[in-house]
Amino acid sequence: MRFDKKIFFFCLIGFLFANVLGSLSHFFYEWSNGSPVLAVFFPVNESTWEHLKLVIFPVFLYFGVGAFFMRKTPNYPAAAFFCVLSAIVFIPAVFYFYTAIVGRSVVFMDILTFTLSLFVGFTVAYYLMTAAPRPVLNIVSYCGIAVILILYFTLTYFPPHCFLFRDPISGGYGIIS
Repeated sequence: MRFDKKIFFFCLIGFLFANVLGSLSHFFYEWSNGSPVLAVFFPVNESTWEHLKLVIFPVFLYFGVGAFFMRKTPNYPAAAFFCVLSAIVFIPAVFYFYTAIVGRSVVFMDILTFTLSLFVGFTVAYYLMTAAPRPVLNIVSYCGIAVILILYFTLTYFPPHCFLFRDPISGGYGIIS
């Protein structure tokens, strides 16, 4: 892996952008008075699954816009996919680990987990964008991005009755809780 200043600053700005937009987007659905369009992109309840949207859409938006500036960067689609994937795996792993120990959710820990997940994600992205080109990895990543988006578009409206999707406040699932 080589150090690349342009990619480093791209990832640093992405980390900051996703932190700010992700934090603000926690409230967008509520502020919209329950817009069904915004429900796809922003959390509709307090479930872990819905809170992963705080990472997914800001990061994909950033990488989508960034594609115009970083078009010659190796493994760019893989960087976007694995940035999101590592962050959305990190969040529930850390959240359920610490809540098993503490016995409850702690807002400070939730915010720290969110921020650390983005740090992990953009660190992975930096590594991939500075690594040797892997065309097959990019093809797989396009498929992975499509799967993540389809799952979020679908499961917002049709969530399974599983702990990951359960709103701990209302006890409901999905958009109609």
